[in-house]
Amino acid sequence: STQSTWARSPAVARHVLKDHFDNYVKFGGHPPLFMKLLWELVGRGLLAHDHGPNASDGGRLWKTQRQLAVTMFTRDKFRDYYHNVFEANAARLVGLLLRRGAAERIDAVKLFSAFTMDTFGLIAYNSNMGMLEAMERGIPAEVAPDPASNRVYAHAFDRSLALIGTMATGLVPRLMLAGLLPPPLGAFATQLAKWLSPLYRTYRQHTRAVHARSVDFIARRRATLDATEQEDLLSLFLKANDEYNTPYLAPSKAHDMALKNILLSFMLA
Repeated sequence: STQSTWARSPAVARHVLKDHFDNYVKFGGHPPLFMKLLWELVGRGLLAHDHGPNASDGGRLWKTQRQLAVTMFTRDKFRDYYHNVFEANAARLVGLLLRRGAAERIDAVKLFSAFTMDTFGLIAYNSNMGMLEAMERGIPAEVAPDPASNRVYAHAFDRSLALIGTMATGLVPRLMLAGLLPPPLGAFATQLAKWLSPLYRTYRQHTRAVHARSVDFIARRRATLDATEQEDLLSLFLKANDEYNTPYLAPSKAHDMALKNILLSFMLA
């Protein structure tokens, strides 16, 4: 069983989030299988990686990405660019609702999911994901988009999250049983069980699509950054330096992976 503790005291919040933050970690060096599946989608980004001295890397990755993220989410940016994006998409969402008949059923989950995806696409990549437009045109969310469309990213990300939820009750228990075998049989049986699962193979197709489009976003923004002044997160990250004081603007697989993972973590949040 899982126990949850809810607190609303400012003193408790300070204790957990500031004074003794390193004592309250995500999984204490022992990530569950569910989290390992999630890593295949979002990588080891800020919100999916442990912090503190007991993390596998001593908290280095989390601290680096946290320091970088703090500089991006300022009051000025929320007041200007981010606010404008939210306001424009909110107006579009309201217009979509007003055009529906009073008796027409509306899937609120899909509607607000489309709003979130489009909004974050602009904030993160300065790219419209086309989800609200698809709903305006009556295209079901389940219909695969044109390969050249930004909706490929949104569709694949959405399907990946849905499949993680499905695998949590079907595949994950089988993986846990396979992992009980002595090494190296446990690792082999776990991998075999994953690849024998149609759900997992479909999941991997979607995660590969998300990663490919993420890298494409990064490459395109890196190529145009000098010519345009952008306020999206990717542009701001590209203007920053990594932990070795090397600009993220310098092309490398390590930079692409770091940028991809941190932006996917924010998308998940």
